[in-house]
Amino acid sequence: MCGLAGLMLLPYKRTKDELQKIRHYFTLNLLYNMERGKEATGICIIQKDGKFKIFKLPLPADKFINLKEYRELISTVSNQTLFVLGHTRKHTKGKPMNISNDHPILAGNVIGIHNGEITNDEKITLSEQLERNAVVDSEVIFRLLDKKGPFNGNQNDILNIKYITSQLKGSFSTLSVDVRKPDVLLVLKKNMPLSVHFESLLHAVFFSSRYIFLRKTFGRYVVTEALSSETGFFFSPSKFKEESPYAYKIFKF
Repeated sequence: MCGLAGLMLLPYKRTKDELQKIRHYFTLNLLYNMERGKEATGICIIQKDGKFKIFKLPLPADKFINLKEYRELISTVSNQTLFVLGHTRKHTKGKPMNISNDHPILAGNVIGIHNGEITNDEKITLSEQLERNAVVDSEVIFRLLDKKGPFNGNQNDILNIKYITSQLKGSFSTLSVDVRKPDVLLVLKKNMPLSVHFESLLHAVFFSSRYIFLRKTFGRYVVTEALSSETGFFFSPSKFKEESPYAYKIFKF
């Protein structure tokens, strides 16, 4: 069981105060997700040009967010930012002291976070001849996505992703970005919780492992917006759809 905290920024010229609110809300969401994992915490900030920065340590979120490195990195969230991925880890495979096992995971060109457990990752690694840098089972998801190629959201892309999900035994909620095409966020959900909230005044979409964490972050007006299971979602700032669940393309697997 781990915690996922995500952010997507829509095209909009925000003030300094609005950007500071976004950073504050993301940090609160990450902190509330500590309930789901205290053994490691990490974030990745992805910019419009595909450049990104990952920072992760084997620390609980309440200590992680007070580090100078975290404060400096979260301060780089700007109007040039597309996505922020955050993770709080309760490990099942792969020791947190080896930060290669912690999230966000960089697998080639794909950066991802995962909540759940994959039970056949070693078998897939051998059958697909995947490179591995870590022990954690989550890595195999993002290695398979990297091997597939950039996320496009077309029918061929969906068929490839369906094939990948059919190989995975276990449960998962994932958020991932391929920096070869950084304006697309792929969300995959099977039997693990994940909710989404659109903060319209800030033109920002927030993801969290539990609805209650979003309600704690934003207040009582937040309604339940849980994403469906055994479903894939393509999100993009440039193709944002205002009706829930805000994805521009949705498919079952």
